[in-house]
Amino acid sequence: MKHLVFCLSAGRTGTARLANLLSHCPDTTAQHEPEPSFLDIARPSRNDPETAVKWWLERKLPDILGQPGIHYIETSHLFGKGPELALLKILSSREHSAIFSGVTFDLMYLRRPHREVALSYWRRNTIPGRTAGGNLYLLHPAAAIYFPIPQYKTLSNYQLCYWYALEMEARVLATVRAFEDADLLERKIQTLTPTSRAFNSGTLASYCDWYGIPRPVYDKLDDFAETVNATASHLMNTYPSRDLEESENQLKDILAQNKHVAPAAALDDAPSTKLSVAEDASQTSVNYVILTTPRIAQFARKVLALSADMKHDASLTFSWDNPTSSNRNRIVKNFLDDERHPEWLCMMDEDTTPLGNFASVIDFANLDIDVIIFPTPIWQPAISPTEPLLWNIQMGDDHVFTIPLNMPDPTKGDFVEIKRGGSGAMFIRRSVLEHPEMKQPFRDEFDEDGCKINGHDFAFCDRAKALGFVVVASLRYPCSHIKDVDLAHFASVTTHLQKQLYEAGEIIKQSNETIRRVNEERDESTTDGDA
Repeated sequence: MKHLVFCLSAGRTGTARLANLLSHCPDTTAQHEPEPSFLDIARPSRNDPETAVKWWLERKLPDILGQPGIHYIETSHLFGKGPELALLKILSSREHSAIFSGVTFDLMYLRRPHREVALSYWRRNTIPGRTAGGNLYLLHPAAAIYFPIPQYKTLSNYQLCYWYALEMEARVLATVRAFEDADLLERKIQTLTPTSRAFNSGTLASYCDWYGIPRPVYDKLDDFAETVNATASHLMNTYPSRDLEESENQLKDILAQNKHVAPAAALDDAPSTKLSVAEDASQTSVNYVILTTPRIAQFARKVLALSADMKHDASLTFSWDNPTSSNRNRIVKNFLDDERHPEWLCMMDEDTTPLGNFASVIDFANLDIDVIIFPTPIWQPAISPTEPLLWNIQMGDDHVFTIPLNMPDPTKGDFVEIKRGGSGAMFIRRSVLEHPEMKQPFRDEFDEDGCKINGHDFAFCDRAKALGFVVVASLRYPCSHIKDVDLAHFASVTTHLQKQLYEAGEIIKQSNETIRRVNEERDESTTDGDA
């Protein structure tokens, strides 16, 4: 049995670093650009498909199948510049089916925003159609398929690099669609964006779990996570003389005039989940569960209807059981037993409602994130007398809520990684709940005397993070926390009342001080008169 995984990428996206990290997975051979190299066949693959097919069958595949381990991963960006077409032809033909008995295939997509890719190549003077490095490793503008650019000689170096990023994005989308339509892959293709979070232990573990690859074996991920083949530090702050956005917009205008045939998604520089297979959100299945009581179920239905998730393959159920930890574990059991095999579980308490289009967060989570908690206001006057309303999330090592309602600022991003969070409203990825060490995921923790030291929500976060899963708070969609009144509104009222009481107290203190002084002066004058 052999499992082969190849990488789609424009390059300059962390392909070498990813191969380095995955090389520590048990029973796995992970390489970046090994021999026989895709460089040998990339250009011939586009002009002479039969030669490329022969190269795969006689050189590449025998070498791969002879590598140790069940899993073989190659992250070369050259795979997506022609060799992938020959592999698609081989796998689609019954003629070679005997060769692949017991062999399975998967593709992964390693992606950066177009501008970052273009700048990286520009800084290294790797210009498509213009420099030796560009002609050797990148697509030539004259060979464009999706973004034809006959006037490429008039473009700036940066515009040529940006064109290359767009062309590669379009090719990736087409490759994904072709392999998916032919049903040649074991799993849905996933995207990884090389940010600081992308190569942490939790993200890499989720990536490995998705592709059925054993997790890496080492004590500390940072020991092996150094940047590989990075742009020289003295070039990192260099930029083209012309404004980047102006250059990009001019290029896009030219491409529009040339009547390009690329899908609109190829021009979208949004988060990496804009991969074609992920655009069809109906492929993402979610199970929504409201933790409620029978008397409140009808109200909960109405509340959820206001923000019903019509975008995903969603189901809705209600659950009531005591204690709450048992209720949550029962929900998890039902979720894992669901024959639809939903990817996400969303639990919301009856008094907690995320605001806005909260369901959209899972479209941008991809495999970088495993647990998404929606911050919920809680009343904690003992912890913070002056600002008693705090978010139910913890950022540091302390065991108290220390984040006022006006922090963190939702305008600064969608997600922030947290230490712990409350479970009033949260998304949990299936892989977290399927982990063997997450059995009975929601359990209160007690000391030796039977006194509770950690609630089941915090204990859940601690266990998930210890296993390498990533827990974040969604800043864009905080919750309303409905008691007899909305606590957020109640806080604004009570804060105003507290201010008034404080001011009144100061006035009383000043009045008492004035009275004291008057009495002292009167006593002194009386004493002087007696004398």
